[in-house]
Amino acid sequence: MIREYIEAAMTTAQFEPVEDCGPGSPAQVYGRVSACPGVWATGQDHDQCWRALEEVLEGWILLATRFGDALPEIQGKRIGTPDTLPRSIY
Repeated sequence: MIREYIEAAMTTAQFEPVEDCGPGSPAQVYGRVSACPGVWATGQDHDQCWRALEEVLEGWILLATRFGDALPEIQGKRIGTPDTLPRSIY
């Protein structure tokens, strides 16, 4: 369930190069999942940024579910919190 949600969210991820990282700094890539507030990451290339963004997203999901925060539906995928799940699964 979580893996499917992460995969759906990552298909909506947006990436862009960060041109000016300061003198002597290598260029970086910035990525975010706009449906998930605060979920963003950077990396030295697209692949590194993708992996970092997946980790941030997973942590965001776990923290949100721990505190009972509602998660957005992404491409038809949902993760319920204990308050929103049917009683039959307990």
